[in-house]
Amino acid sequence: VFHCAVVLAAIGGGSGICLGIARKFMQHGCDTVIVSRKLDRLKAAADELTKTTSRKVGVSIMPLSTLLLLLPALADSMLMALSCNVK
Repeated sequence: VFHCAVVLAAIGGGSGICLGIARKFMQHGCDTVIVSRKLDRLKAAADELTKTTSRKVGVSIMPLSTLLLLLPALADSMLMALSCNVK
């Protein structure tokens, strides 16, 4: 059984693989934020995730340049959170 104690930040979570990853993590009880550059795709993804998982999803729109600057910090934070939960 998988128990989630981390927050998933799915960059590019409005579609494709990242949307699928966000869905799977939410189905296991993770708090999730999806980030995208396209508002219409992000809203549709958030609605679909909320409907299929019965959980609320956080959404964030930001320019690609900002996403690229945040990637290293997000990766470090997620690795630290995951290492705390490995048994």
